[in-house]
Amino acid sequence: MDMLDVLPELNRQLVAEGLPEVSVGMGINTGQMNVGNMGSSFRMAYTVMGDAVNLASRLEGLTKFYNCPLLVSDETAASVPEYGFRYIDRVRVKGRFEPVDLYQPIGKRSELTTEQLSSIDEFCEGVRAYQQQRWDEADAAFRRYLQTDSEDYCAQMYLLRIAESREAGQHPWDGIYSHQQK
Repeated sequence: MDMLDVLPELNRQLVAEGLPEVSVGMGINTGQMNVGNMGSSFRMAYTVMGDAVNLASRLEGLTKFYNCPLLVSDETAASVPEYGFRYIDRVRVKGRFEPVDLYQPIGKRSELTTEQLSSIDEFCEGVRAYQQQRWDEADAAFRRYLQTDSEDYCAQMYLLRIAESREAGQHPWDGIYSHQQK
């Protein structure tokens, strides 16, 4: 979060020097992993391995899709209750059958305003209504959310998904969005 906070100033400095801006995408997951020197005496590398690491990598890749610079898994969000999170989506990532809930950290709860907390709740209400195929409720929630942040990519994305789902009619649904790319 601190890295994201300093990014606008860094980009102003880079532009002033005639250099390109920097954008970041970070995925954070919490879980078991192996860390250390691995390999043989012939070829060794310090690395991390495990499903938790692979999921974090997939989350990093999804930052571009959701236009969120930082995404965390449900495991990570649950481990830091002092932060406020916006619930983004329930997804399946490539190479993994089990779905994962995606969250975007907004800030420390103690520092968030009542309006920010209300806005987060509004967005989460829209996602849950969408997942339950309650299109009208979801549509209304995202439109209310866009009144406070008219440029929000995720809310606009959900409005497009809702429109597509309405056109497609009833179809088998589990509320999980499957990503096929890394």
